[in-house]
Amino acid sequence: MSGENELVEEAKMGNFEAFGDLISPYEKKIYNYCLRMTKRREDAEDLTQEVFVRVYKGLKGFKGNSQFSTWIFRIAHNICIDHYRKSKFTTVSLNQPKSEEDQREMDLPLRILLQKKKPCVKNSRNFCLSVLESYDQSIKQ
Repeated sequence: MSGENELVEEAKMGNFEAFGDLISPYEKKIYNYCLRMTKRREDAEDLTQEVFVRVYKGLKGFKGNSQFSTWIFRIAHNICIDHYRKSKFTTVSLNQPKSEEDQREMDLPLRILLQKKKPCVKNSRNFCLSVLESYDQSIKQ
């Protein structure tokens, strides 16, 4: 049994010193990996901490089918991807503009469509036709 495997087994039994020795060689590597993925020092620091917390919590589930380094880098990768997904999208309500100025800036056909709460369609051509249809109906009324 290698030294790393022994440290894994001791850490699984709750030995904090063994856990510290186990993750010590990976601290800088995981930080650098997170930094490459996020390109922000602050995010990399936060994600590195999150990686080691998740490693600690999931250590009992580590079966040793792969090397420990493979497992810890997979955790780091998943955390970075989750971070990217969360930061990529910000939710904006189309039904409730932030201010009156935002309301005025909305295009009339789109505003009419949203007020009628027609379901969104997958095809952009159909969406445009639906907007034009709503606009046309509003003019006739």
